[in-house]
Amino acid sequence: DGKTLVLEETSLRISKSGLRSSSTTETVIPLKDIVSVDLRKPGKIFVGYVRFILDTKAVPVSRGGFSSLKRYVQATQDKNTLLLNKETSFETAQKLVEIIENTRKNSGLPFSFIQ
Repeated sequence: DGKTLVLEETSLRISKSGLRSSSTTETVIPLKDIVSVDLRKPGKIFVGYVRFILDTKAVPVSRGGFSSLKRYVQATQDKNTLLLNKETSFETAQKLVEIIENTRKNSGLPFSFIQ
């Protein structure tokens, strides 16, 4: 459906193709640079997402209300975010987060997971 997520030995590659054009954008993120992952399950109204956060200052604080909506909007506009619209996509993203978390912890690097 126009998006691909590939986990390589030392990096994560996100490819997205445009809805109205044939162009594809690709983002490569070194695993050592991912300090946190923000994962939201798709709901009845909103699509879910997996957001790879590279800066500790950008790690969202979990709160309800308006700040949750703001967090959702910020995530959907981030090039390091992949939108999830199916249950299988969410389950795959959960497994990916687990692999990234284990990789970072085995390397002695801090990691936080937000859900």
